[in-house]
Amino acid sequence: MTVIVYRDGVMAADRSIWLGGGVVAGEMRKITRMANGALLACAGSQSTSTMFANWLQKSGDRPAVVNENGFRALQVHPDGAVTLWDELLQPTTYEAPFYVCGVQSAFTLGALYASASAEEAVRLTLRYTDMGSSQGAVDVEHLTTPEWALDRS
Repeated sequence: MTVIVYRDGVMAADRSIWLGGGVVAGEMRKITRMANGALLACAGSQSTSTMFANWLQKSGDRPAVVNENGFRALQVHPDGAVTLWDELLQPTTYEAPFYVCGVQSAFTLGALYASASAEEAVRLTLRYTDMGSSQGAVDVEHLTTPEWALDRS
């Protein structure tokens, strides 16, 4: 079970690896900063998430259709555009004040509508939903424009 949030140039995600039934088996970073400065976070198995990230960075073959129950990915491009990916590896792009990917979306969206930051929304979701009242670590990354992309004129 994963919670990923993007708001105001900040992406946050929990670090827990869940086995189901509220059992946490360990931790891992779920947010990747890609070579072009984009941020990517995946909900799903570690192996699927790694294959997907490698494919997006052109260092691996396109994964077969994942069709893994629960796989989702949130990609924030250097220009701030956001793409959501589903279990069929189909991208969806739309504009919104904030984005949520993973479980407990309704609760997390409520926190965001009540003005929570990306990090606060993840922490509130971990604490007050059936994710096991986890107080685990939360990773936070800021979207920044790579030096090479800045207009120097």
